[in-house]
Amino acid sequence: MLEYMTALELLRMLVEWLSRRTAKDPLLCLAEGHFKVEVANALLDLGCQLQEGTYRDLLRHGQKIKQADYVKIVDGQVIWQRADRRVVSAEGSTDITVVLPIELQLELKTRPDHGTKSQAMFNELIPDIERVSETPHVAFLFGFDQKIYRSFSGAKTHGRGGKSNHSEDLANFFPKSDGMSENILFEASRYWKGKALNLVCMKQVQQSGISRVFVSGIRVDTMSIQNPTEGLSYMAQKLIAVPSTRFEF
Repeated sequence: MLEYMTALELLRMLVEWLSRRTAKDPLLCLAEGHFKVEVANALLDLGCQLQEGTYRDLLRHGQKIKQADYVKIVDGQVIWQRADRRVVSAEGSTDITVVLPIELQLELKTRPDHGTKSQAMFNELIPDIERVSETPHVAFLFGFDQKIYRSFSGAKTHGRGGKSNHSEDLANFFPKSDGMSENILFEASRYWKGKALNLVCMKQVQQSGISRVFVSGIRVDTMSIQNPTEGLSYMAQKLIAVPSTRFEF
């Protein structure tokens, strides 16, 4: 049984399993709500327990104690429980909070090639990247359709879409998709405002010809908060190790 897992290891497993799980979903990046559900499902598949906020407080000894709903899959059944909130975001909210087997908060963003989200400013990604660079135990996970990823990662070859004021920063930060092998994890080290981050990426290519890029990132010096659980042994059996190409910054 695994006794210790790092946040980086969990991100590797998440990106790889999310890519497998959504291989036949052409609309994954169209709406961030849909993306969140699929990321949450992938984490539950891997044996994680998630925390969802609730507005209800519990009065205990004259004090209001914040509550949360916790969800996990046990023997194929979805189990919800309400208990004291274990993880409180300093920013007020986060997209997904993992509490088992480690504590990790995830910020999510998507950019599709089509629809209203395709017109969103790329600089909306900056606050999430900055939060991750400044805060341990927080990671980002972005999903991009291939054409729009190329448009701001410095590999733009078509006329669709404009570049934001931060395009140079983003182009230097995000790895070029041309350097990624299809459906194989790609890892890189980057700096954002002097803070070192580990990036875990994958270029997902479907049989239909649709391709997208997943990019996740976390601070290099993040020390994982461990919450021992049998879920670690389950996760170890869930995925076969996948070859990883590392690009050293």
